[in-house]
Amino acid sequence: MYACKTAGVSFDADYFKAYVYTLGTNAWRSIPSPYRMPSTGDVAAAHLNGALHRFKLSDQSRWKDTPQCFDIHSIISFNIRSEEFRQVALNFDYGVRLDCISYALGVLQGCLSVWRVNSIECYTEIWVMKDYGLEDSWTRLHTVRTVFCH
Repeated sequence: MYACKTAGVSFDADYFKAYVYTLGTNAWRSIPSPYRMPSTGDVAAAHLNGALHRFKLSDQSRWKDTPQCFDIHSIISFNIRSEEFRQVALNFDYGVRLDCISYALGVLQGCLSVWRVNSIECYTEIWVMKDYGLEDSWTRLHTVRTVFCH
């Protein structure tokens, strides 16, 4: 059997599934997540180290809520090779009211990254996980003052 795989994601009412296609079997399989994920299409997944990463949906937020609220302490990863979900902790000082912060997830300089935009105090912080999987390796890389905000 070929080891070549690809993965996609799907959202169903209040839960998240990964779909994995294996070239050798010519078939898609669904793998349900034990975690709740945002359903909005504008929330991008970051791909790093063979895994897709997304923010976890907060316990207070419902799948059909607009806007949806993230659990800003957790990122969920789906490893395409092992076909496993796991939680990646965010471990940095929030220091501000959380309701005035928006977040984006990505990859920067080969590291998992989180962009935090503070719309009240007009700045953006860029955090990176220097050692993938190590909670204590989150490091603030940059703080940029925002010219236009509010």
